[in-house]
Amino acid sequence: MVDGKQYGQWVLRRADGAVMEGPMVGSEKHGHWIERDADGDVKEGPYMNGKAHGQWVVRYPDGTEEKVNFRNGEIVDE
Repeated sequence: MVDGKQYGQWVLRRADGAVMEGPMVGSEKHGHWIERDADGDVKEGPYMNGKAHGQWVVRYPDGTEEKVNFRNGEIVDE
């Protein structure tokens, strides 16, 4: 914490069992994150200024995966 804001590598654990790991800059997610949902889905990709931005990979418990593109937190077709 610097001046009350989060910086550096963080692990966030939610009450529902989800775990998110990645860097924080000024209390916003910024950089490569891995998010593990309680149901077994794993999402991996970049954040920029607190919003998903760029290509994410979603891996499901059955072994399948899909790629999803984001721009400023919104899903886009690319």
